[in-house]
Amino acid sequence: MWWFQATSSANSNDDHLRQQQVQYSTSTGEIIDVEAVYQDTLPSGSSLGTVVAIHGAPGSHKDFKYVTPLLQKKGIRDPRLKCDNMERNNFVNGLLSKIAVREKVVIMGHSRGTENAANVAAWNKEKLSGLVLVNPTGLQLHKGMRPFWGIKLILRLYSLGSIAQLMINPIMKYLYNNVLGLRLDSGERAMMCLRTMYNLEYEKAMRPSIDTINVAKNVREFLSV
Repeated sequence: MWWFQATSSANSNDDHLRQQQVQYSTSTGEIIDVEAVYQDTLPSGSSLGTVVAIHGAPGSHKDFKYVTPLLQKKGIRDPRLKCDNMERNNFVNGLLSKIAVREKVVIMGHSRGTENAANVAAWNKEKLSGLVLVNPTGLQLHKGMRPFWGIKLILRLYSLGSIAQLMINPIMKYLYNNVLGLRLDSGERAMMCLRTMYNLEYEKAMRPSIDTINVAKNVREFLSV
């Protein structure tokens, strides 16, 4: 189960931040209600189309801060998820339904978000215009996740309780900030990111989606590594 947690409210100083109640189902069939915080540059919609951007882990809507002004200048709607990468495909689709994204859609994902982007694009192929994958995770286990048994061990130890978490949190915060060079404010947030990376399905999830998009008509794909 993946939980959604907003990093700040829509009342922050970030432009165009909005809140929306979203209901979606987990892999176990449980129904989850969350308050999604996302950035939407043109909430009334755009006749030119919509670019839906899904960030990585760690990441936020600010992953696309250099893209947004370009889309705004052209009058293209750009709703971006603002969460700690707890989004999954059902959640993204639930949000798109709530904010009425209906046609001429380009799905854009960065890093961890590319797997979700490809899956969401395949599910919405009827209204899809394009798919953009920036620094994608690929179809095989990334070297940064090796040895994979180490990831499993950390998550297993973390599940033992509060004492184990108190010991692991500062270690994970140090590793993310000083070894990986990814700025995080807490060990808890680092563990959230680790869990999202652990749940990557690689080729199992990506291949069917890519095949579906490849045969779709009038859909363009762009890959940046």
